[in-house]
Amino acid sequence: MVRAKCRLHAMEHSWHRNARVTALKTGQIEFYTWVAEEIEIEIKILAEEDRVLKEKADRRTKVKGLGLITAVAVLCETNGFRLFNNIR
Repeated sequence: MVRAKCRLHAMEHSWHRNARVTALKTGQIEFYTWVAEEIEIEIKILAEEDRVLKEKADRRTKVKGLGLITAVAVLCETNGFRLFNNIR
């Protein structure tokens, strides 16, 4: 989505502007935004349904600035920290 926003910014500030292409890029950004919101909703629903994941995510979100989506992503990528032998 960031790349699409950068391209839109470049298009809006270029010498030759094509309104149709700019409209398509704007639609693409809106689609990406909608899809990201839908994915976040689904992650929240799945996290609420899984008691173990919910407990682990709740502990991580107590860290200031860490939200549910980030906590769930970290837990998924580290297999719930099961692959770590020690705290270091």
